[in-house]
Amino acid sequence: MPAFPTITSRTQALQFQETAYMTIQQPARYRDTFQRMKAALGERDRTLTGWDEIEEFLWKSGVRNREGGRVDEQTVRRWRRDLNFPLMKGRGALPGRHRATAPFTTTFAVVSWLVSLPYSGGFRFPRIERVSTKRHSPKRSFV
Repeated sequence: MPAFPTITSRTQALQFQETAYMTIQQPARYRDTFQRMKAALGERDRTLTGWDEIEEFLWKSGVRNREGGRVDEQTVRRWRRDLNFPLMKGRGALPGRHRATAPFTTTFAVVSWLVSLPYSGGFRFPRIERVSTKRHSPKRSFV
């Protein structure tokens, strides 16, 4: 039995290559980027606590879902499950036992994760768009 699966199509080859990157190279690239950011800009790291802060940071950073809209809780949970998004999950409350806790991450962790992905866009990966600070002005006609 071969050590690697038999690849018969270009799609299977790309899926195998992506899986290999996400399991071997992505974690190392994430750690390296995070350590460099921490060393250079350590005092600028911010905590993001709760879905509102996480979603707002992603929106302001230009991160969109696959349709180009706002990222929601379900999307972030899927990225955590499938793409190792750096998120400490919150916990629901159990009456009489413990209170609810909010999800938690940091800005450096999120940016390092984004940089370590093989590409943006497509079906599984976050879509990155340019963040515009100016309103687009209508085109002028020179008639």
